[in-house]
Amino acid sequence: MLAGLLRGCRSIRRTDVQTAIFDLLDVGNDLWQRQHKRSELPGLQHRVASAVTRIEMYQPASEIDLKLHNWLHLASQIARAGPLWVQACWAHERTYGR
Repeated sequence: MLAGLLRGCRSIRRTDVQTAIFDLLDVGNDLWQRQHKRSELPGLQHRVASAVTRIEMYQPASEIDLKLHNWLHLASQIARAGPLWVQACWAHERTYGR
């Protein structure tokens, strides 16, 4: 998702791109917390939108995929169905060999 981002931005300061990437990674870490307070979810949703928007500033529209857009819906999904680690199917897929 972010593979060519640093190489393709010659006219932009490299630190701006790195900051955008680290912001996205930091928000991703916050999304995977074991517990979330409902009162913190609107702020988290705003931080996710801000981080995704910063990445979109440096990445051409042809490079943006649906996975990056889906990050925008994760905070509301947490409010609806609980923490992401509860919803993940990786353990079941690993068990059944998919």
